[in-house]
Amino acid sequence: MLVAQRQRLFQRITFGKLLFLSLLLLSCDTGKIANLSSIRITADLLTNKISVGIFLQDHLGNYLVWNQSFLTPQSGMSVIPEEDFDTNVKVYSMKYGDRNKIVYDGRLAGLHWNRAIAETPRLLLGDIPLILIQKDAERDTDFGVIELTLTTPKQGDFFATAENVKIYH
Repeated sequence: MLVAQRQRLFQRITFGKLLFLSLLLLSCDTGKIANLSSIRITADLLTNKISVGIFLQDHLGNYLVWNQSFLTPQSGMSVIPEEDFDTNVKVYSMKYGDRNKIVYDGRLAGLHWNRAIAETPRLLLGDIPLILIQKDAERDTDFGVIELTLTTPKQGDFFATAENVKIYH
């Protein structure tokens, strides 16, 4: 009789733990970025690459900040790793102030979160190696246009454009 009571007690405890863990997993919405509504990009020409910054924004255009408006912290179970994001980048040369031709169509290399924590905007950084950007003999300026699509694991695609970006030395 004592053995039967212990077995029932063990089954109740085990069932309770499983129920608790199931509810916990269902209530956590990991893989989503709280308040993410849009992105904005910046680009800087460096010696051997174009460095692209992807700023995450809320529905009002405010930047998401590491310590308040972002659900996923720098570390812990709810981090969205950089590998889970996908990027598609198109770089256009310019002629007469308009887009001329696509000189790069690919992904950002080395995508990573910025590491500054205190009050800084949430920022993904990535690079376009200059060696991969085609030369355009028809262009009349060193500037171009960059179009970027950021695909998140659970929230879909976000699109941004940076115009008048220096793409050639």
